[in-house]
Amino acid sequence: MLSWYQDRNVIRRLALIALLGLSHCVVFGTFNCIGVMLPYLSRKNSTDLKGMALVLTLRGVGSIVSAALGGVIMDSYKSSSARRKYIFFALTCMSLCYVVVPYSASFVITCALHLWIGLMSGLVSVFNNTMMQIVAAEWATPGLIFMHLGYSVGCVVGPLVLSLVTVILPVGSALSPYSTTYAIAGGLQFTTAILFLICPKLRSRKPKQKVVEEYYQSSSYQSSSEYSIQSPDDIIQSHDEMVIKKVEIIPTPLVSISATILCSIAYAISSASDTCTGDYMLTYVVSTKLSSEQNARFLHSAFYLSVCFGKLITIPLSKVLSPWKIILAYSVLAVGSVVVALMFYNQFILFGIGMILFGLFLSAQSPIIIGLPTTYVGMPVKGSVTSSILTTGKVGSTLVPLTVPFAIDVIGPTALLWTLLVLGTVAVVDYISIVIFYRKNYIANTNN
Repeated sequence: MLSWYQDRNVIRRLALIALLGLSHCVVFGTFNCIGVMLPYLSRKNSTDLKGMALVLTLRGVGSIVSAALGGVIMDSYKSSSARRKYIFFALTCMSLCYVVVPYSASFVITCALHLWIGLMSGLVSVFNNTMMQIVAAEWATPGLIFMHLGYSVGCVVGPLVLSLVTVILPVGSALSPYSTTYAIAGGLQFTTAILFLICPKLRSRKPKQKVVEEYYQSSSYQSSSEYSIQSPDDIIQSHDEMVIKKVEIIPTPLVSISATILCSIAYAISSASDTCTGDYMLTYVVSTKLSSEQNARFLHSAFYLSVCFGKLITIPLSKVLSPWKIILAYSVLAVGSVVVALMFYNQFILFGIGMILFGLFLSAQSPIIIGLPTTYVGMPVKGSVTSSILTTGKVGSTLVPLTVPFAIDVIGPTALLWTLLVLGTVAVVDYISIVIFYRKNYIANTNN
């Protein structure tokens, strides 16, 4: 049978993977940099921080809505040109909003701009995560981890850019450091949009003549007793039939739906754990007088540096171990890290070590989960599946942290650690269920 495969031009694929990573870095680095801009925006719009909380809420709502709809839009865009227009539109709209935001003195307009930013960010998130699986193919897991590493790097670099601009352009100078920072963010996003617009086709196949030539040189042609009556069109048709047969050893609808639900729950747990730690770890250290506020900030930074480092070391690791092995090991080790922090909740150094290790093992779970329906269950890459996982994750990271303050009133400051322990335990059970329930699909997919 004729062998068929997509264009394996390594340079092209690596360039596209790098572009998707850059997109995630630029978009979500600037997206999360809005937090350090809140005092400026609050003064500009003559409102307090409660009013700015509404701005952030609208941005989050926009992100959730667009993440839910983005998969349907992605699945309807099959051609490379349509996908380029999709991402160009989203990034260009975001860049224009970022340029306009610092000049808005109307609270209503600021709310509308951030709602639109949230809508566009959700579309970009679905596009990036879906296209990384398509472009990277068998490199999907390291590709997704690399892209999410870009997200973490963007979150670290974003506030540093503002600090640097503030030093160069102090407050009161002709150019406002805040509007300049927003302009830089918008410029980077528009540059990324242009790169997507001129990038090569996101999917390609060999020219028809090349396919036919390879077939005539193959052992299948030499051993066929009917080769003399096969036309080039017959060869191409058998080609595509074999691709469909090979790629579409598709799980049943029940398996697909259940796998999507389990992966969505796992992603929600991972996102909620990350958000809870980022929101409440510093508060825990300060409220319990475990250490000074300065040391708490250092621990907060160390946690996110460990998240970056964890993703970095998992990229080469994912080429050696299967994704399901990595995520099972990481989830168990993450729970163990929380147990260490809980055992030594009143000793800052040991508590800090536990939380840093937790960040290390939590880091790569989210990108691996996004790829599990394809890499483990054998489902085809679909924007709707990616959209379901991302939407559930955004809802989880929004709702679960809201329960922590109430838990603190009942249990005390250690409620954060107990929340992380419960979430981690549920995640381990979830991953084990995925491995057991879809083992047959994984074996069939691997053999195929």
